[in-house]
Amino acid sequence: MSVPVEGAYGHVMPLGDDVAPALLAKLAHDSTQPAAVRLAHSLAASPPAATMPDVVLAVRHTAPAVLAFSGAADTAARARLAELPSLLSEAGDRLRLVDWEQVEDLVVRLGQRIRDQFDDEDLADATLVGAPRGGSIVAGLLAYALDVPRERVTSGAPGGLSVLVDDASISGVRLRELIRDTPSDRIAVATLLSPPELRDAVVSCEPRVIAFSSGGDLHDHGPSLLDDYDGWRETWTARVPGRYYTGLVDLVAFPWSEPDLRMWNPVTATVEPNWWLAPVDRCLAHRVSPPHLQVQIVEENPAYPWLPERALPVEHADATALLDIHGGPGARLAGVARELWSVWVHDADRQRAASEVAAAYEQPVRRVRADLDRMLADLRARELLRDG
Repeated sequence: MSVPVEGAYGHVMPLGDDVAPALLAKLAHDSTQPAAVRLAHSLAASPPAATMPDVVLAVRHTAPAVLAFSGAADTAARARLAELPSLLSEAGDRLRLVDWEQVEDLVVRLGQRIRDQFDDEDLADATLVGAPRGGSIVAGLLAYALDVPRERVTSGAPGGLSVLVDDASISGVRLRELIRDTPSDRIAVATLLSPPELRDAVVSCEPRVIAFSSGGDLHDHGPSLLDDYDGWRETWTARVPGRYYTGLVDLVAFPWSEPDLRMWNPVTATVEPNWWLAPVDRCLAHRVSPPHLQVQIVEENPAYPWLPERALPVEHADATALLDIHGGPGARLAGVARELWSVWVHDADRQRAASEVAAAYEQPVRRVRADLDRMLADLRARELLRDG
């Protein structure tokens, strides 16, 4: 009987001072669930997770908090994982969680700004056109604020004064399509949130757009986050054609949606959907989307007193992985090694563990005990097991 201890692949991400403290502070607000656990569930439901069917996402929320993606991942998936630390670091400043009360305040403010720009005659004939899907929600709310009857709230593109409504507009790619498909000669744009630079660019570039109103501004964090911000903007303007504006603005999460965020994958050489950050319990899109990854919460557990702080256990269908949060090779225990581990770990009684597994495999106890000793010695050599 042989009990090999194989290396385990794991993308381990400590959530320390240089990764996500500000983000975790935001996610901890108004919730009894640990912030790291809320983050793990959001990541597990996000589009990049769908490309990792054999991966388990483990999270330890007690200090030192850590996320770990354990299991086989191809090179494209590893590139997506490589983007995650910088996103989490930036999101501490950029993530903006908007609740329903704030939505209502923005709608009232937006409605007043539209009234300031147009007289009663204009508004009497105006039609609100919601951009699918969040814009349709806002158009319905804005209709109440402006007292627009329901027959003039549509997802189509009528003539006359058309007010194109969206929840948030960042680059204007979707807005450009909506303007193109609107036949009216007089167009106004209304968003709950948008960067001032975008609003100026749209009015300047589109002669049919006579006004662009917003309930609030999105702040550009680029100058404080990137040394070569101009270079970054030039690169992304080329990657995503049709933009009016390119910037690292607030990442807005409404009660119904996740921030529309993209990443560049150097392996596929394409722009792809990015990781999700909004808490599942605060985002309708998350609540109706089943997770792509299994999330395991690794608690401080007296059943594992033999594990040092650096070792993170992750259970797979066919193996137990011990990942090293300090970047060591880790270990994968499968077959007999897993069975020995699962029996031994509860009380560290080597003889009992060897006897149980030997009986199950009809092997001499002495031989199984020798295999167990070698396995434990290997784990100690990898610093994944305490001495003693």
